[in-house]
Amino acid sequence: ALPIGDFHVKNTVAWALTGVPRGTDDEMIATLAPYAGQRWRVVRTLERAGNAAPKFGPRRRLIDVARL
Repeated sequence: ALPIGDFHVKNTVAWALTGVPRGTDDEMIATLAPYAGQRWRVVRTLERAGNAAPKFGPRRRLIDVARL
């Protein structure tokens, strides 16, 4: 069972298998079509290998402890 609608899974698959940082559920299904029957195993392997999509959100400002 492949999770459809999960934000991180589709982006992880898109990044690891196509090199695109963001993807859609339809693109994820099409990309994983050659692995029919084993799609969840492929997703788990990609996640465990550390293939996470790049993050584009705001970064937390680092506070220099020495200046406090």
